[in-house]
Amino acid sequence: MAQRKSGSTAQGCGCLALIVLLVIGGISWAWGEVFGSHPVASSAPQQAAATHASNAPGPPADPCGKKPWPRPVPRRAIGQTLARASASDLRCFNLGAAYAPSGRNIMNAPSNAAHRWRIVQISPAPGTLVRAGTALTLRLKLAHPPAAAAAPSPPSPPAASPPPASQVSCYPLSDEGTCYKPGEYCRDSDQGMTGVAGDGESIICEDNDGLRWEPTG
Repeated sequence: MAQRKSGSTAQGCGCLALIVLLVIGGISWAWGEVFGSHPVASSAPQQAAATHASNAPGPPADPCGKKPWPRPVPRRAIGQTLARASASDLRCFNLGAAYAPSGRNIMNAPSNAAHRWRIVQISPAPGTLVRAGTALTLRLKLAHPPAAAAAPSPPSPPAASPPPASQVSCYPLSDEGTCYKPGEYCRDSDQGMTGVAGDGESIICEDNDGLRWEPTG
C-alpha cells in the first residue's frame, strides 16, 4: 500500500513539472508576440518603405508660386520674340491678346507663328504692378521683316538719232536757211564772199546788176 502511494506521488510530480514547462513556454511565446521578440525582421520592411518614400520624386515645383502678387510687368519682355517671352519672363502672366500691325490676334495663330513676332509694346506698361490673372495686351512686329524689293532701274533713254546728213554742204545760207543758187541776190554783208551753191557749184557775191551770187568759174 505504501509503495502504491509512493508511485502515485512521483507520477503527480512529473505531470506538474510538465505543466510548468508548458506554461513557461507559452509565456515566452506570448512575450515575444507582444513585445517583439524579432525586432530586425519586423522593422526591416518599414525601414525599406520609409527609404523608398523619401527617394521618390515629388511633384514639380511651381515656378509661378515663388513670388507674391501683385508683380511688375517685366520690362525685359520688350524686344523678345513672343515664343521666348511666353516661356520665360511672361510665363506666369495672363496673355490676353497679341496683335500684329494688321490687327490680327496672333494668340489664335498656330504655335509656330510665335517665333516670327517680336514684342514692341505691353499694356499695362512694363513696371506696372498687376494681380494674378490680369490680362496683358501685346503689340507685335515681324522679327525678320522681308527685304524690300529693289526699285527697278529707270529705262535707258533712247539713243539719239543722228541728224540727217545734208545732201549738199552749202554756205552761206539765206535768211530762210536755204542754199543759194547762182544768180540769186546776196546780202550787202556777203559782198566779195565766196561760197557753195546748193548744187555744189562755187559762187561769189559780186555786183552784176545788183549784188548776186555768181559762179566763180
